[in-house]
Order: sequence, then structure tokens, then C-alpha cells
Amino acid sequence: MKTHIETKQGKSGEQSASEQPEFDFELWARQVRPQLLASVQKRGVK
Repeated sequence: MKTHIETKQGKSGEQSASEQPEFDFELWARQVRPQLLASVQKRGVK
């Protein structure tokens, strides 16, 4: 019984922790976008 409660608490902790990285994900996406655009342009040139 206790193990089930611990797993539920762990999942809720992961969800609350995943809320913070969303801001980092935006910064990461901004850094990756130029690379994606550059790769697409290279494919278009070919």
C-alpha cells in the first residue's frame, strides 16, 4: 500500500518539476529554430 502512495507522490513531483523546464524549453527552441531554418534553407538550395 505504501509503495503505491510513493509512486503517486513521485508522479505529482515530476509534473510540478516539469512546469519549470517549460521556460528553459522556450529558450532552447529559440536557439534551435535558427539551426532548423538553416538546414531547411540548405535543403531548398539543393
